[in-house]
Amino acid sequence: MTYRFATQVRRWTRAGVALATVIAAGAVFAQGATKPAVICFGDPALSASSAITTSIPIQAGYYKANGLDVRIQPSASGSECALAVSSGHAFATAAGMTALLVAANKDPNLVIVAASYRYSWGVAVPEASPIKTIADLKGKAIGVQSLSSASYLFGKAIVNEGGIDADKDVQWLNVGLGATAANALQTNRVAAYATYNGVVDVVGSLLNTKMRWLPSPITLMQGNYGWLVRRSELKNNPEMVAGLLRGAFQGIVYANANPEEGLKLHLKQYPEQSNPATQKTNAAVLASRAEEQIMTDESGQIGYVSIERLQQTADFYVKNGLLANKVDVSKLADFSAIKSANDFDRQKIVASLK
Repeated sequence: MTYRFATQVRRWTRAGVALATVIAAGAVFAQGATKPAVICFGDPALSASSAITTSIPIQAGYYKANGLDVRIQPSASGSECALAVSSGHAFATAAGMTALLVAANKDPNLVIVAASYRYSWGVAVPEASPIKTIADLKGKAIGVQSLSSASYLFGKAIVNEGGIDADKDVQWLNVGLGATAANALQTNRVAAYATYNGVVDVVGSLLNTKMRWLPSPITLMQGNYGWLVRRSELKNNPEMVAGLLRGAFQGIVYANANPEEGLKLHLKQYPEQSNPATQKTNAAVLASRAEEQIMTDESGQIGYVSIERLQQTADFYVKNGLLANKVDVSKLADFSAIKSANDFDRQKIVASLK
């Protein structure tokens, strides 16, 4: 546990939240009341990038309608949020699959209960760039958030898969996020940017152009994002887990149907984030996140990929240094709540936003 996270836990306790007691199975609730549930998100600012499963379902009343009184706890990373779930300070977290696999493999009391069909990591260029393939980047510089980030590891894997040597044929530059990354592209310090869904849209908005992923099967890989809870909750409170996921999925449908209305709900939840200068960027990020999160495989179920496909993704992580050790996904994931979580009328939500 990091010092920052340990300090936050102490603050929660001093504030009288008593998180472990509140969210543990068997907590006492008033008859007919919704059940409190703390969801941890590795987004310290609780920005528009996490709105589809935080502010939107809260303000739209989806979590409440599914029997949950959800409170959102921001944290520095998905790994810290997984620790919060493990320790009982959070009911659930949604985070990158690498963090969830590491956590579930380390703690047998944790289980992955949902996995997104699409959550893109890739190497992107401005729409008008003459660069069309990864091979075109030979001899050029690629920007990354940092040289210790998952974006860097994914970027290297994509470059190697594209037929050139990530260590010898390209240069990697730390250009940060947002404005600094956009400036690096605009001034030609870098020819491309290795990043992930949402962040790429911020950069494109700042450059006033669409960013284009360079073709790579890795960008289309399934299961890069998911949800994590304690096994005891899935066993003892399966409807609570399904209700949480259902509320989140309803928020995704809402945001995908009308990102502008979704942003309004987000700003209602967090009015301090209202800024005309960033509204266009925030809307683009929200729309992009929703567009990917609503995608499904042939099952048509939001939040589901097969165990076999998720295993392929995990094996890719190991091969490319994103996971230290091979994991058996069949022992770490249980998607039994997904069918119930998808039991709602998507068209009714869409129709209400027209």
